[in-house]
Amino acid sequence: MLELMELPRGVWRWLAENGRDLGRIATAAEKIADELAAIRKALQEDEQKEQNRD
Repeated sequence: MLELMELPRGVWRWLAENGRDLGRIATAAEKIADELAAIRKALQEDEQKEQNRD
């Protein structure tokens, strides 16, 4: 069973009122992380290609 954290009512109210925005922020953060991972992978591949040329 899922046990909820004991937080002040004001915090739960704020989370409930801002849940949609928090969801959008989380989605954007996930997209940014995916893009950063793709950039990192591309940079590593380019570095390996350059090392293989030497």
